[in-house]
Amino acid sequence: DTDIWVQFDRPLESSSVSTLTVYLKQDTQRLPISVSYEGLSRRIIVRPGGTLDLQKTYTVELSPRIRAS
Repeated sequence: DTDIWVQFDRPLESSSVSTLTVYLKQDTQRLPISVSYEGLSRRIIVRPGGTLDLQKTYTVELSPRIRAS
């Protein structure tokens, strides 16, 4: 029930942060998510589209197409 976030040490171009550049995976399967970028805190917020299972490993994958300002 908690959002997943990734914080950066520099501002990002908000237009480069989307579901095309941020992925949530369980094993090799991509899961549905929504993604937003908070410029003030320099955080990408990942919201899973459903409930995540306990005792499973999930991976957030960030594309190299995400650009710094």
